[in-house]
Amino acid sequence: MNKVLLVGRLTRDPQAFQTASGIKYARFTVVVSRQFGEDQADFIPVVAWRQTAEFAEKYLTKGSRISVEGRFSSSTYKNAQDETVTHYEVAADRVQSLETRAQREQREQREGHVATEVKPTVTTQPTPQPTNTTHNSSVQKDEIAQTKDVPLDVPWELDHLIENLRKW
Repeated sequence: MNKVLLVGRLTRDPQAFQTASGIKYARFTVVVSRQFGEDQADFIPVVAWRQTAEFAEKYLTKGSRISVEGRFSSSTYKNAQDETVTHYEVAADRVQSLETRAQREQREQREGHVATEVKPTVTTQPTPQPTNTTHNSSVQKDEIAQTKDVPLDVPWELDHLIENLRKW
């Protein structure tokens, strides 16, 4: 069984896209603190499709505390230098905000964000086609984000997140 559950914070606002056939998707990275070890975190790339992407675009911003349920996905492609590149990400089935609107607004105010209802326009991307791979993925080379996400200034401990969830 291929099932992934993440609890963490967004490293930046989700990036919204649309395939040529009109299917919405969003890409974002979740920083997840490791339970053991000192100040170690993993930066997990996530892709969400359709209604899940619309939710992410509309309600999530950099620093949002979220949970992601999905599956681990990988794809391979040949780059311009004819090298095989493997890309890993979580394909989200469900994304959930773990903070109230008031908490989000307080966080955004502390971080200097301006809460807006208007998001950037959606970029049209080609329709994903299956790649020549044995992995469970339909991500094309040009859809794979090559930019690095900017991490949050403060690492968030998973224990801290769980403790706050229990207070709800």
